[in-house]
This record gives sequence, C-alpha cells and structure tokens, in this order.
Amino acid sequence: MPGRDQEIGELVFIERPQPFRYDEESGTPLDVDGTVFDPYSARNLPWKTTVLDKGPDVMFNVADLDPTDDSVEVIASQFFGQKITLHSIQKGPSPKVTTKRIIDDRCGASFSAILANLYPGAVHPSGLVLDNAPSVVDCGSTVSTLKKGDTFSHVLVT
Repeated sequence: MPGRDQEIGELVFIERPQPFRYDEESGTPLDVDGTVFDPYSARNLPWKTTVLDKGPDVMFNVADLDPTDDSVEVIASQFFGQKITLHSIQKGPSPKVTTKRIIDDRCGASFSAILANLYPGAVHPSGLVLDNAPSVVDCGSTVSTLKKGDTFSHVLVT
C-alpha cells in the first residue's frame, strides 16, 4: 500500500456511451443489434474515462462561473493534496482543462466545501443580476442537504 505522501487524486471525465441509433417512430434509443439501448448493460461497460488533471480527489463543486463562455468550473477540496483548487474545463465531446488555479494551499487536508454567492445583488459582466440574498450555488459532491438557491445568514469557516 503506498504511503500517504504518494496518494494523489485525479480529475476525470467519464463518458457515458451513446446509442447506436434511435427508432424513427418512437424515438427509443437502440443498440447495434436493435435492442433497447442501456448504458449500464455489460456490453456498454466500462465507460471511457479520461484523466483531465492530477490533484482533485474526494469532494468538489461544479459551477458555471461565466455563462458566456464554453467552460464549466470545478472547485476541488483536495484532501490528499491539502489545497483548494479551481479548474476551468472546456465543454464538449473532448473536454480539457483550459485554466487551473490554486485558491488556497495552506488549508490542510480539506474534505468538503460549499460554493456560495456572498454578494447578493451583484451584477455579472453579462448584465445578469445575481441573487438578492447570500445563497448556495453548489453544495458539492456529497449528499445534498442544501439546494441551489437556498439562502443563509451566517457563515462558519473552519
């Protein structure tokens, strides 16, 4: 078993298989042999996995910080890497990391994070007015206890 200093996470893109074709009358997705397509069947496993970057591991948040571009952002709480990072990933059939930044490299082994808008009423460069109260943008990749748009009045940082 590798030592803890050798453990490292990976930011991966897992590609869901696509149907071979769709039935012209019903629109039902079909496999190569004409049976109903099931992406979870043994014939469609394993799904194609592409490593986008090293580092992000256990928990992460996904948000589109700039809805006018062709990317989505992943904010990763790196437990093993002991930092918080931001990765901007170009959307599409062949996603790739276009920008990455370290947000905090002195936080220690971080386990989770909640992405929130702390500036209600702020105006996005596109002209869109953001929420009118501090609100959750994404509660991370854990079981959701908060939902997008939930408001709050206090912040506890640990």
